[in-house]
Formats: sequence, structure tokens, C-alpha cells
Amino acid sequence: VSRLIINELYSNNSFSIVSCRKVAADYAKKDGGEQLIEESYCGTVPVYAHQYFGQTEIGTCFDDLGTEQNKAHFSNRLNVMEYVLLNRYDNHHLKGKTHVTTNLTIGQIEEEYGERVKSRMMEMFNFILFEPEAADRRR
Repeated sequence: VSRLIINELYSNNSFSIVSCRKVAADYAKKDGGEQLIEESYCGTVPVYAHQYFGQTEIGTCFDDLGTEQNKAHFSNRLNVMEYVLLNRYDNHHLKGKTHVTTNLTIGQIEEEYGERVKSRMMEMFNFILFEPEAADRRR
């Protein structure tokens, strides 16, 4: 499988990195649910300006898209990352504040998250494809 890194068009801003598995797990917590996901992952992260080159809020990089599982909060099942990505797309002030890494191909993204998410990702991101034989950049 080719490794794919997806960056938004304006990636000059600082960002925090969070695992997609953690996002899904947070939704499933007893005190989780859609409200926690909205507050934690559908907006920017407030920070002290002196830590991030004068920025008062930073974006988020969702690491390993496709490794999370659909989760339930009580009886409400949700594809959490689909929910997060669609909400971040709807918040136009987040332009340049959303980044994603994944091992999925474009076709697999569409299969897992649907045509709507794929279409929005095509608008939101630059796609940088690494060939399957490329060295692992995490080393």
C-alpha cells in the first residue's frame, strides 16, 4: 500500500498531532459523545502565543486516518473521523488548520468515508503520495 500524507493548501501554521484512534476512543468514553468531539477536534487549539511564533490558536494533524474504528457512545454509533472532517470542512475559518496522514488510497478513503468526505478532502488538501518502496519517514 502506498503511504499518503495529506496536507492542506496553507500549511504554514503550527499544529498539534492527534491519533485518529484517540479521537474515536474519546467519542466512546462515558463522558464523550458528539459534544466532546465538537469541543476537542472540530475547531482550533488555543495556545500561548509565545510558544507558537505569535499564534494564539493552532490546527490539528489527524494521524493514521483509517486505523480508527466506528465507535458507539451509549447506543449512538458514529464514524467519528467522517464527522470530524465534515465539521472542519464546514468551518471555513479552519482553512490551513487541518492536516491528515494515512496509508489509505483515494479509493479506500471513498470506500471508508464516502463520496462526500472524499470530495471535500480533494478541496481541502494537497495530496502527497509516496511510492510503496519509499523509506519509512518515521525512522
